[in-house]
Amino acid sequence: APVEAISKSSLQPWHCCHKLIYVRPNPKTGVPIGHWPIPEAFWPDQNSPTLPPRSAHPHVRFSCLDSEPMVIDKVPFDKYELEPSPLTQFILERKSPHTCWQVFVCNSAKYSDLGQPCGYLKASTALNCVNLFVMPYNYPVLLPLL
Repeated sequence: APVEAISKSSLQPWHCCHKLIYVRPNPKTGVPIGHWPIPEAFWPDQNSPTLPPRSAHPHVRFSCLDSEPMVIDKVPFDKYELEPSPLTQFILERKSPHTCWQVFVCNSAKYSDLGQPCGYLKASTALNCVNLFVMPYNYPVLLPLL
């Protein structure tokens, strides 16, 4: 499983962070551009008259397993810079700008607690910041099909 249980004795400051991302506006229009939503933390029930309550801020989890970043020409992605934190410091200190950690939203899939990957965390090539790339839901399966 991509997310492992961590005992309290091995907790590090970056294991649980509540941090912001920088949403930069388009320099020409001044309006932020986004192509992909962050998935909801529930699977919609067509028999329910209302949607379940949700947090205003999505809870994104990540896997510490190294993966290859995936980008395909003509398939857009969203890129957000993470606020400096113990997590970004840890990722930058790894000095691995060509690998990434997949991100997930729990309960975003019908039959899976973790859901499918919806993006990844990756250090910039210059190792001066960490970015969240938001991709189409389950992009590791979708992108090779395109």
